[in-house]
Amino acid sequence: MKDILKEALSELGVFNDGDERWLVEFEREKGKEELIEDLKMYLPDKISGILLNRLVDKTSNFVAILIRTGALYPFVRTSSIRAKLENRIKCILIIAYPANEVGEMLYSGSFNLGGYYRGEIIHWR
Repeated sequence: MKDILKEALSELGVFNDGDERWLVEFEREKGKEELIEDLKMYLPDKISGILLNRLVDKTSNFVAILIRTGALYPFVRTSSIRAKLENRIKCILIIAYPANEVGEMLYSGSFNLGGYYRGEIIHWR
């Protein structure tokens, strides 16, 4: 997700080849809260669009695994990515959530799973 995040920030004009001066200046002038709100507003669509472009031509024989999705929080929730890609891609999409195993579900005290949670535990051993 790091590379996709960098690409999205670059497309938004926030990050350019490792030059984050604009981002630092924006935060200094407008404040951290406004920066966070702006990123929350624009990053979900931008990241979903990048993923859609990469996955739209993949068939059901292809598996995409999104890891390190915690790097997107609090700007982008993986549920918003999933919702924007649902019924638009044919490949299998696996999103690794940072959480602990509790019974037959994943659980994290840091976020609410909500009513639309179709997670399954996959043991990576």
